[in-house]
Amino acid sequence: MKHLILPFMMLLGITAMTAQKNPERAENRMEKRSERIEKMDPAVLTSMHAKRMTLALDLSDKQETQVEKVLLANATKRKEIMATRKDRKELSKEEKIAQAEARMDEKIATKRAFKDILNDEQYARFEKMAYMKKRNIRERMAKTRVTRK
Repeated sequence: MKHLILPFMMLLGITAMTAQKNPERAENRMEKRSERIEKMDPAVLTSMHAKRMTLALDLSDKQETQVEKVLLANATKRKEIMATRKDRKELSKEEKIAQAEARMDEKIATKRAFKDILNDEQYARFEKMAYMKKRNIRERMAKTRVTRK
């Protein structure tokens, strides 16, 4: 009988520990964060983003104001698009392609603007930062996919 109690207690402890790691809680936290960001003014968001870029890339005051203008333009466009956005399932194939092309055009324009603003060293660091951010997002998404299954 003693030999049955120990494995049962271990099993009970393991199930209690796994119950604490609730992936729904993390999803709720991300939803709340995205709601807070949506409610924030684009000017505030771009100002904070420009200051983070200034610290990371050692931007001059002139560069910082130019970067902030580009970011503000992108943020206002993104806010407008989010306000008028339909459900992805409701869109036709042509509309989806048109949206994807518009997104790519915006990315190209933004990249060209940053290339004009930043010097070669700063632009190389900017590209590396963008690559690392994209990679980290992909890793987190893959991690959440694994935990959901």
